[in-house]
Amino acid sequence: MLRYELKYIIPVSRLDEVRSILLPFIKYDSFAKRNGGEYTVRSIYFDTPRFECYTTKIAGVKNRNKVRIRGYNLESPDSDIFFEIKKKFEHPIYKHRTMIAFKEMDSVFENGQLAGKSDDLNRFLYHVYGRQMKPVVTVIYEREAFEAPSADMKNKLRITFDKNLRALPYPSLDELYREEGAVTALHGHFILEIKFNHYMPGWLAELVHSMNIKRTSASKYCMSIDALEEVKPYSRFDSLIFSRFSPERSN
Repeated sequence: MLRYELKYIIPVSRLDEVRSILLPFIKYDSFAKRNGGEYTVRSIYFDTPRFECYTTKIAGVKNRNKVRIRGYNLESPDSDIFFEIKKKFEHPIYKHRTMIAFKEMDSVFENGQLAGKSDDLNRFLYHVYGRQMKPVVTVIYEREAFEAPSADMKNKLRITFDKNLRALPYPSLDELYREEGAVTALHGHFILEIKFNHYMPGWLAELVHSMNIKRTSASKYCMSIDALEEVKPYSRFDSLIFSRFSPERSN
């Protein structure tokens, strides 16, 4: 399913205001509600030796993708993690996603597969091995996630506030939940994201207009790389990551 994402970078000083304007029309989604209203998102992003995912975004290439491993909250042996490919075609977004347990991740990279898993995992591994991709940065933030009270299952409206964006350079795969030493990547602002399958509801368009906020590009991956001195595409540091992680497939 193709999906649309609209993003707005807003000062943290306006967070309570924006939330109060939207709350009469939305509710916390089930995962946020179970976690006290917000949860932590943790993603390890992969890129090619020439930082293709970063540079195509910066250059505004219309058809591009991101490859990442995503987890939530704190580590436990049975924590669910997700192998994801996020593709952009012109404006719509398409995501391939498969879930495994965190404890199974080593098996995926040691064996190049995991019994019983979907084609989406194979797609992920095809990108990693075929494009010689390596883990470049861990992106971390807190998310408040909302949905409309009367869910339109065809449109699947979703609104998120992503706060306290921070990053770590060159993680190993077992460092998905590591956070010490993280560097702030977006000072004094949060990211409002509006996501839907087909259309932005008229009531929401009017609320966004009333808040006098402007839609903008807001790539957490690119902002995180820009915040880290160690991660500079085409620099002498590039060799560090490609020596630390070599996903050699077993025969």
